[in-house]
Amino acid sequence: MGEEKKQSSYRRKVSTRVLSYFLAIAVLPVIIVSVILTNAGTEPLLKSAASNQQRLSSDGARQVDRYIDSLISQLELSASQFSLAPDQLEPQLKNLMSNNTDLQKVEFLTLDRTLRTATRGSDGIRIASSTLPSSDNSSNNQGLSLMDNERQLIDVSRDVNNRPLITIGISVYDSTSTTNRLLGSIIGYYQTTDETWKSILPELDSDEKMYVVDTDNQLVYHPDETTLTIRNDFSTVESVRSFAGGEGETKQTISAEKQDVLANASLTDVGWSVIVEQPVSSVNGAYMSFILTAITVAIVMVVSTVLASILFTWRIASPVKSLLDGIRRLSKNDYSQPIDVKTNDEFREMSETLNGLGANISTYINSLQANNSNLSFGQSQLQSIINSVNDGIIAINARQEIVSINPSATRIVNHVEPPFVGRPLSEIFPWTIDGRPLNLDIGYSGTKSYEGVVLAKGESVQYMNLIVQVNEREDESVAAIITMHDQTATRELDFMKLDFVAIAAHELRTPLTVISGYLDVINREAIHSLSTENIEDLQNAIIGTQQLRELINKLLNIARIERGDMEIFLDKLNLTQMTATNVEQHQQIAAQKRQVLSFTSSINHNVYVPADPASITEVLNNLIGNAIKYTPDGGQIRVNITATSDEARVEVIDNGPGIPEELREKLFSKFYRAERSMITGTRGTGLGLFISKTVIELQRGTIGISPDQGRGGSAFYFTLPVYLPERDDALVTQNVSRGRHGWFKKRTNN
Repeated sequence: MGEEKKQSSYRRKVSTRVLSYFLAIAVLPVIIVSVILTNAGTEPLLKSAASNQQRLSSDGARQVDRYIDSLISQLELSASQFSLAPDQLEPQLKNLMSNNTDLQKVEFLTLDRTLRTATRGSDGIRIASSTLPSSDNSSNNQGLSLMDNERQLIDVSRDVNNRPLITIGISVYDSTSTTNRLLGSIIGYYQTTDETWKSILPELDSDEKMYVVDTDNQLVYHPDETTLTIRNDFSTVESVRSFAGGEGETKQTISAEKQDVLANASLTDVGWSVIVEQPVSSVNGAYMSFILTAITVAIVMVVSTVLASILFTWRIASPVKSLLDGIRRLSKNDYSQPIDVKTNDEFREMSETLNGLGANISTYINSLQANNSNLSFGQSQLQSIINSVNDGIIAINARQEIVSINPSATRIVNHVEPPFVGRPLSEIFPWTIDGRPLNLDIGYSGTKSYEGVVLAKGESVQYMNLIVQVNEREDESVAAIITMHDQTATRELDFMKLDFVAIAAHELRTPLTVISGYLDVINREAIHSLSTENIEDLQNAIIGTQQLRELINKLLNIARIERGDMEIFLDKLNLTQMTATNVEQHQQIAAQKRQVLSFTSSINHNVYVPADPASITEVLNNLIGNAIKYTPDGGQIRVNITATSDEARVEVIDNGPGIPEELREKLFSKFYRAERSMITGTRGTGLGLFISKTVIELQRGTIGISPDQGRGGSAFYFTLPVYLPERDDALVTQNVSRGRHGWFKKRTNN
């Protein structure tokens, strides 16, 4: 029963997949063609609509200008016939309003500040008269402005029902006078109806809309009466704001009704905008019939495809069932009954292939059983070899948990209680390197080496080198193999060598001091008792003792550095002054080689750093001394100091032979002398730059050689942090010792 359900489920999956393939093959081309044709037809239609809108908005702007010009001309004509006689002025105002039904109110202001106002009401036209105070210019600012500036006024105001009034004002002159005397100003307030605007603006289609806004984006006209009286400000409407008060190409934007529209705007001579809108949906309406046709075709294709897929599925279901039954038998290790498919196509070829595969699997199983026996024996031998190795070997998984560990590795951590397998590696082996916990990187396959690894064991430490072989893996059984090589005895031997160097250097100091003393005594009396040749020999002996003393001091410094006993005492150091003084002290030596030694600074103040004066002096002596030593006679050496808000930088630049790029990384190593020293024949120990690097890094600085800029010579530099009181005052006050902790700070007890 269960097998039948599985077969039925499989046939349903095949049927579903075949149906989906048939639908994709049949319907997808119809959809693609429909989309392409729709897009291809929509684009020219949009272009045609855009061109039509541009024409409509331009025609509308011209018509609005004509209408405004007609109102101005009408008002000018009436004003030119006005008489200032009181008995004639009021009839003239009533006559003006009677001749223009759109005119709702007229204000006439004379030079004597007499204001006459004609207002249209339900009971007819009423005339009111008042006098403006001479001290108040705000009562009728527009009328006064017209008389002062002799200009026209074109504006939009609102009546009590919040309907827009087109406001037009002009200055009135006496046309009968030869001097064209100013009589006053007249302002007319015109209320236009929807019928008026329809007669002004060009005729639109039913789905198009045209409205007018002034320079402040306030509505002047809108075909929707409700919008016209309720909403005045259109400055936030995207279809208005996108034109920003200027003309432009037709754009697809959002109307005040939040509808996608095509819009175009044209400017009138008075700065108003005539905007035409048309819904995007109406532009594409011509293609709706095509879309309906495409949908009908798609439905027919779906029905045909379903029928074809059912027939196709029935034709392939029988051989697939036979193949499925045979594969199930193979999965149960039953290779006795072959798969029998009657068709003469790929299904029969597949059945024969599966039958051959079953015979091969049966052979392989027998071979694997024999190989497993041999593999077990080989694993036993390999485990014996691993257990006999003196180096510690650990296998870990991807989570860095111990999978396997040999006896040599367990002896290294004999102070830790077993078991070890299954526990985190960092818990059993808390390795550190340079004082920080060691984090193994096993994310990528390959071999990685870690030297100078320290393992704390109670009061003692153990030193070792690690080799980590990271495997390429798909599972998490064994991610990496770690080999530990104990270096404790070697480190102890190095420690003994350092002890010997330190003791020997100290022992050499005593006889050297005696020799130096006697040489000084002889030197003071040499001028009276020795010949010139003997005096030169004596001076060479004194120079030799000085060089030997410098060598002994450097060897002692190296011993202190390696033992971790070197100490740095911080002070607030004037780096500018110290550098200038050091340059001055080297002038005589440079002069002997006819070299130009100069000091420059790009800053006009002293730079202070938290540093040890003695060690910084030694660094300057090393860098400037090397520059003098390796620069040819007559060369130039420049010592420059710069500073930022964070660090100070001292640079020693010479025009000597320079240093090859491949040798620069080795310059700051112990006992290394660059190739130029061999060429020029200069002498040295190769310790100065190593000591300089150590003391600079102990004081949170950097030291190095600048990249070659193609100018020849070399440029050594070092940097130190600029003195910050809030950070460095406490260190200087307490005279804090910043000792460098090396390998041999502690001896091991093993």
